Amino acid sequence: MGIHIKLNLPRIAQKFDVIDDSVRLYAQNAFYRHMQDYIPFEQGALQRTVVIDKTGITFTQPYARYVYIGKRMVDASTGRGPHYIPNVGYRYRKGAKLVPTDAPLRYSHEVHPLACDHWGNAAWLAKKDVIAREVEAQIRRSRHNG
Repeated sequence: MGIHIKLNLPRIAQKFDVIDDSVRLYAQNAFYRHMQDYIPFEQGALQRTVVIDKTGITFTQPYARYVYIGKRMVDASTGRGPHYIPNVGYRYRKGAKLVPTDAPLRYSHEVHPLACDHWGNAAWLAKKDVIAREVEAQIRRSRHNG
């Protein structure tokens, strides 16, 4: 199961009475650009399979939720982690309902130095003012050109 991250525009919405779909899409793309260094990166599959639309950013990899939560997951029925399949990698049994443990995942910081769990929250806390300024500038440009 993937994970959907939604950017709310409260600060911007207070300043402008209308935020249309093109602004929402621009904002989601700006948010995604600024979250890059926070997204765990091993082989880049999380970034290559993202879907961005006006409603948010969806990481479609089946393991995205697991990586986002940042805790080792186990099969709720068996209490066991994934098993290794040669030439495929680690997999859980088909249909397994996964539950998080207290054991944190460890992320490589080699490619993305700020990689962490809940990367959408971390990026927003660090970059919200920059993102808001970019979106506000886009609104002004579209009003000027429209």
